[in-house]
Amino acid sequence: MLKSRLLMKLAVILAVVPIGGVLANQELQFLQQDAAQWAMSSKTYNGWRYSPLNQINTNNVRNLRVAWSFALGIQDDGVEGEPLVVGNTMYIVSPWPHQVYALDLTQDGTIKWMYEPKVDEKYKAVTCCGLMERGWAYADGKLIFNTVDGQTIALDAQTGKEVWKTQVGELAKQEAMTAPPLVAGNNVIVGMAGGEFGNRGWVTALDLKTGQRRWRAYSTGPNEDMLIGSRFKPFYDQDKVPNPGVSTWFGDSWQRGTATTWGYMTYDPELNLFYYGTSNGGPWNPKYRRDPNDPSPTKWPNKYVASVLARDATTGELVWAFQFTPQEQWDYDEIAENILVDLRIGGQVRKALVHVGRNGFFYVLDRTTGELLSATPYTLVNWATGYDLKTGFPIYNPDKLHKEGQITRDICPNLIGGKNFQPASYSPRTGLFYFTATNLCMDQELLDVEYKPGERYVGIRSTHKPSPAGSHRSELIAWDPINGRRAFTIKEPFNNRSGTMVTAGDLVFYGTVDGWFKALNARTGEVLWQFRTGAGTFANPMTYLGPDGKQYVALLVGAKGQGNRPVDQDDVFNGLIGKYSRRGNVLFVFSLP
Repeated sequence: MLKSRLLMKLAVILAVVPIGGVLANQELQFLQQDAAQWAMSSKTYNGWRYSPLNQINTNNVRNLRVAWSFALGIQDDGVEGEPLVVGNTMYIVSPWPHQVYALDLTQDGTIKWMYEPKVDEKYKAVTCCGLMERGWAYADGKLIFNTVDGQTIALDAQTGKEVWKTQVGELAKQEAMTAPPLVAGNNVIVGMAGGEFGNRGWVTALDLKTGQRRWRAYSTGPNEDMLIGSRFKPFYDQDKVPNPGVSTWFGDSWQRGTATTWGYMTYDPELNLFYYGTSNGGPWNPKYRRDPNDPSPTKWPNKYVASVLARDATTGELVWAFQFTPQEQWDYDEIAENILVDLRIGGQVRKALVHVGRNGFFYVLDRTTGELLSATPYTLVNWATGYDLKTGFPIYNPDKLHKEGQITRDICPNLIGGKNFQPASYSPRTGLFYFTATNLCMDQELLDVEYKPGERYVGIRSTHKPSPAGSHRSELIAWDPINGRRAFTIKEPFNNRSGTMVTAGDLVFYGTVDGWFKALNARTGEVLWQFRTGAGTFANPMTYLGPDGKQYVALLVGAKGQGNRPVDQDDVFNGLIGKYSRRGNVLFVFSLP
């Protein structure tokens, strides 16, 4: 019944000519519009993580119970993505060694098929921050995912048979791949991790049918490498410089500049633009990227680290870019999602892009031009006092800019950021954004470092400390983007990094690192329901309509490992593993009785 209904709807969608002739993937657009399914990481291209389902709502969520569960059998690391549901099948990809499961929803998660790729064992010892999987994609009858050892793999979604496999990342450089692919038209667009190793960031497009490489666009370097041409229109005058990926770097430092692309991507089919963020500068020590006689961030902004880039989804051409933190020097990666929403600002509806910055600012930009409309601190921030909206440039606090031979103290937020990779959600019913945030600060000291391919290239020592803003290490924030303020806050004792989901039932769901899964009233912040999972959450909730017509909510739990990174005194795992939760990865699926 459900399958036939979906096929009928799909036939209608495929008969419609795309808006403006844009080559968006029509099947995927249809699947996003169906409330019953969750066919991509953020559910929709715009990154809302919002479901129009409302069977489970503020009146009955207290009755939510476990319907069924599924153990992934992996304990080395934690999963950071969410299940996908297409038709009557749920798809899950585990962290290392990236086992793939197709579960039959007509039989409470019975395994339909399983696939395990051949992965490169040497990556297990050298990945920066764990062997995680942050999401996967569905399109054209294929399940598509990236692996830590730099592969992109497409499987037949019905049988689990391998359709194609492409080695995209360069193993010798530690170019790992952890984020979900974005499918736009016939392109599978993927990014890469490895910002601690002095890599030069890129995004790459593969052919959806064959896996062959179509184009690669670098974050730094000459115009031809960055795919900068006549369509590139920076909004601000200081960005209109020739060859920005080279001229804003000292010497040849752009070759080791990182600006990796390991986060979530969003896509506007009408504009045919996709949006993604870039990571830290490389090395973190900025003296290797600027003239020692004139080290100012204005002179050497190091484009395009810590930025958002807007590219044509078909050709990869760069259309505009905005740099959140010029000459980034605190490890403020800005790879987090860029949510696309139309907002009424100053009496005018703007096609906006919203970014919750790791550097502690909540940004609203015009997604057609890259104009900065507002930048408001959502947590304690002292590296800058604000932004000049005429130039789009931050107003730096000189006391927090690094200097040779000095320890820079009490920098807020710390390098984990006000918000890290965990995705926010947006409700069109409340007009609010929901995200988990961190409340920590740090001291940093510059160190000398030598670049060696495949080895860590950082050059900074960091010591983390509690924030003077309070003893809680994190919080769930509901943010009003129009008025630039918190609507409500839920304080949490530990450093949570779960994504959020919001529904038409006016519920916000998120998990905690000490093993709780919670549902809040999306308008008031009241905790209406919570469940003890027994393991920490670094993943994202999702919801779907089952074959029986009931709404279900699902969450993958499992405490995250640290790869080869030393665990410092402020790592949440230093006291949580074994005390509040255990390692191991389990899927929980909840429903009403």
